Amino acid sequence: MDELLPFMDVVALSLPGTDEVKDMFDERRLRLMKKNAILLNTGRGNSVVTEDLIKVMNEGHLKAACLDVMDPEPLPKDHPLWTTQRVYITPHISGGYRAGVNYERVNEIVLKNLTLVLEGNSPVHIVDRKLGY
Repeated sequence: MDELLPFMDVVALSLPGTDEVKDMFDERRLRLMKKNAILLNTGRGNSVVTEDLIKVMNEGHLKAACLDVMDPEPLPKDHPLWTTQRVYITPHISGGYRAGVNYERVNEIVLKNLTLVLEGNSPVHIVDRKLGY
C-alpha cells in the first residue's frame, strides 16, 4: 500500500473497525499520498488518526477529505474537524439503506436467509466474530 499511495488520485477507505486497520492512516501514510489527492472514508472512523488528518489538511497537503465516518463519532459540535478546510462531512449515510435499490437488496437477502434457515441450511453473509466483520 505504501508503494501505491504516492500514485493515487483518490484513496477510498471502506474498512472494518478492527484492530488490524485502527490508525492505519496516520500522518506518515497521509503524507505518502499526493498533495492533490482526495481521501474518502466510508468504513470506520478509527482507520484514520483524526488529529493527524487535521494537521495534514491544515498544512494544505491533501486536496480534500470526504468523511462519512469519523473518530470520535458522533463528532462533538466543537470538534476542530468541523472547521478544517477542505474536509467534507456527511452524516454517516454512505450505506444509503433508504435508497430504493439498497432497500430491495437488503430485503432479498433477509428473505433468502430466512428460506435457507427454514430449509436447514446456513444463511449467507455471516459475520465472522473473530475477524470482526
